[in-house]
Amino acid sequence: MHGTAITARKSVRGKANATAWLKENPATAKEIEKKVRELLLSNQDSTPDFTVDDNGEGVKETNEDF
Repeated sequence: MHGTAITARKSVRGKANATAWLKENPATAKEIEKKVRELLLSNQDSTPDFTVDDNGEGVKETNEDF
């Protein structure tokens, strides 16, 4: 494969199309999942830039300096 799998592919839009494309391309799906997990797990000690209300509906940015 030339370049990354993501840049070598046609743009996919919409949740249903993206889901179908990832099911049709499991190797790329695993590569994407691996990269996302690495990014998320590398920032476990950081403070999030937002909070969600009790109902999980609203998002409020927090700009507090710690």
